[in-house]
Amino acid sequence: MRQIDKELLMKACLCMALGALGLGAFVRDLCLVPELQIRMFHGFHESVAATLPEAGYGLCTLIALITMPCVASVFACSARGRHSGPFVLRFSRFGMLHSVFLILVLEIPLTLIWGLLDGLLGFPVPRAPLGFLSQYLFIFAFSIWLCLHFSLWRSLSKRGEEKSEQTDEARNEATPPKDPWLLYVYISCGIYILIFGLMGVLQCQALSVSHIDSVIFERLYWNTLHGRFAMIDTGTNFTAEHVSLTMYLLLPLYALWPCLELVSVFQTAMIGIGGIPAYLIAREVLKRRPVAFCFTVAYLLNPALHYSNSEIRDTIFDPNTFSAALILWSFYGALRKKWWLYLGMGALAMWTREDVCVSVFMIGLYVAFIQRDWKAGLGSASMGIGWLALCLVVVIPSVRARHGQHVHPHVFMYFAHMGDEMGMEEGKDFGFGHMVKYALTEPKGMLLRLTSHRDIQFFTDLALPFGFLALLAPEALLMAVPAFALSMLADERWEPNVSIMFWYHIVHIPLVFIASIMGASRAPSLLRWLQIKWPRLAMLNVKPAELTRALGILVVCCSFVMSVMISKWPLTISFWDSADFYRHYSKYLSPEETLWVPEIQALIPKSESVVATRYLTQKFSHHSDVFRFPAGIAEVNWVVVNRNDRSFHGYTFHGIDFSGDMNAIKNLQESDDFEVAYEKGPLIVFHRRAH
Repeated sequence: MRQIDKELLMKACLCMALGALGLGAFVRDLCLVPELQIRMFHGFHESVAATLPEAGYGLCTLIALITMPCVASVFACSARGRHSGPFVLRFSRFGMLHSVFLILVLEIPLTLIWGLLDGLLGFPVPRAPLGFLSQYLFIFAFSIWLCLHFSLWRSLSKRGEEKSEQTDEARNEATPPKDPWLLYVYISCGIYILIFGLMGVLQCQALSVSHIDSVIFERLYWNTLHGRFAMIDTGTNFTAEHVSLTMYLLLPLYALWPCLELVSVFQTAMIGIGGIPAYLIAREVLKRRPVAFCFTVAYLLNPALHYSNSEIRDTIFDPNTFSAALILWSFYGALRKKWWLYLGMGALAMWTREDVCVSVFMIGLYVAFIQRDWKAGLGSASMGIGWLALCLVVVIPSVRARHGQHVHPHVFMYFAHMGDEMGMEEGKDFGFGHMVKYALTEPKGMLLRLTSHRDIQFFTDLALPFGFLALLAPEALLMAVPAFALSMLADERWEPNVSIMFWYHIVHIPLVFIASIMGASRAPSLLRWLQIKWPRLAMLNVKPAELTRALGILVVCCSFVMSVMISKWPLTISFWDSADFYRHYSKYLSPEETLWVPEIQALIPKSESVVATRYLTQKFSHHSDVFRFPAGIAEVNWVVVNRNDRSFHGYTFHGIDFSGDMNAIKNLQESDDFEVAYEKGPLIVFHRRAH
């Protein structure tokens, strides 16, 4: 082995030894403080804590110290016959070693500073914040290590590098009309749609779809087709809560195939197609197609995108998810100065739901003040803020007043604490004025909410899959500031607003992605500036193409590692963890009772209203009304219960325990008003007696 490879192997082993310590620290926190397990290894920590108590830290570290250098040796041996790329060595010497060392060494000081700030601000110090930091620092350090060794594996001789650079320059000077990388993008989007589309269909067939929000929106489509526009159930109009027009574009297709599986597959297709404008934006900004493809793969691997498609609470459809792809198409139109595309897609995006108007408004300001396209930018910004005002001041209040509700839109309920803390009742005399007053009179309260543990973790969950590159382009990241503020300032009762396990963050994903692309394009200039400021860094004679390529590999590694650890698709740990009630593959396996559901559907006329258990309402969405058990029992003649319903097995969600509904079943069995009309296995159908 040449000396140059020996040096690289030694540094790789040292880096992995430090990484092993970080992994050991993470496993230690995993064992000692299981309640810290937010979004990761749910249930897995129980078996780990049972077999690996405090001694598990040393054991895992020892195993990692033995295994990781062996893996590094394999990479080094595979590159033995090649000329090791100078960039890889310089990156290893000045970047990898120092970054991993600083990340792990600074973990404790960062934790202490964090706790001190929380103490000064009056916010309670987290019980063991090392668990939070170890989780993400390990993901980032391991991603850097993967990036380094992938670069080593594909390193070429100087001659090959020069040829590659010449090819890149030629591509930049004259772009051929056809882009072969688009085919790979189409394939990647197709794989995403196939996997998550199939998961959605299987989840429907396995009775694993929750009533909220999927069944509600399918009911909306069904009622609209049958003359009850925008109605969810009798007396419940969706427009009284939100204004959404884009979702009605699905109606013609739904009329041909009216079922929940269709709307689920359509949502998956809309999210997956977002990879195409993501690639086009990256190609336009970075000017290198392979790197643009890497960012597209990172976008599709992003666990936040996965959860917006299939939530942790078993929801598989919400039309607001359409906005991600529409925002990307709109921004691409602005980059290429195709104003019809920019304005058209921007309008469709803000019509998905009224709060998306804020993001359309910010994109318009970016186009006006950063790209200097004043007319288009200010025009779209006015369009966004004008539609928001129309919805919140005119449309929603008028519909709510017609149905006898208070006139304040549902969106204000997310910020009810701003009224409650000033002695006002929720929903009474509350609006923008009181929110502004709260922001001006309670600055400490605002600061506490924006710097809380959950808010910091929320931003980290969205920025880490793209290697935190968004921080290098603050002017682009400003487009996402209002969206983040609306999420982070929400009442603590609305925890889903600051969790990537739901769909509320769907608007944040494309904006953070765009900022990450801008940050990656700025990285070479930033490195040159640092080399001027610190002459020692001048030894890093890194070419822009090499750095950009490394960043492309880095974002793929970050997104992939994070996806494996906290997402819910088949390439994740939790998917195969039998103790993980929320993400295990059993959610997609049809139980025996699915064979008997058609018999019940044939028994109950569609003109009748039905009460069904939480995960069974999807099978009765085409009836006159369908209510979630046990609500509405006094108003209907039919009650359908699945005693194996997921909500009856100690299932708790945000402090609500649905297992108590078993008592309602006993009450029905003992009631003189209902009789058992059908019973097979865990399924029972109650019918109201005729008096």
